[in-house]
Amino acid sequence: MEVLYQVLEVADKVIYATLGITAMFGIFTVIMVTRRIAQKRFARPAQAESFLEEVHDNLKSGNTEAVVELCDSPRYWSKAVRS
Repeated sequence: MEVLYQVLEVADKVIYATLGITAMFGIFTVIMVTRRIAQKRFARPAQAESFLEEVHDNLKSGNTEAVVELCDSPRYWSKAVRS
């Protein structure tokens, strides 16, 4: 019975250490995702608005190829738009 208590004491410490490591990894992940999203945003809202307006106009006129071409252009490769 004494051996069982010793094993449980060790398991107790291992479980709490694992929970702590998992929490730190979660915090790290949130920070990295937040920074990555900040990198992907347009520098100014006017730039995003201009992009969305151009996409909207092309879609309204049925010109999907122009939208694909616009999104495939190098200046928009690394951008994300919030709608």
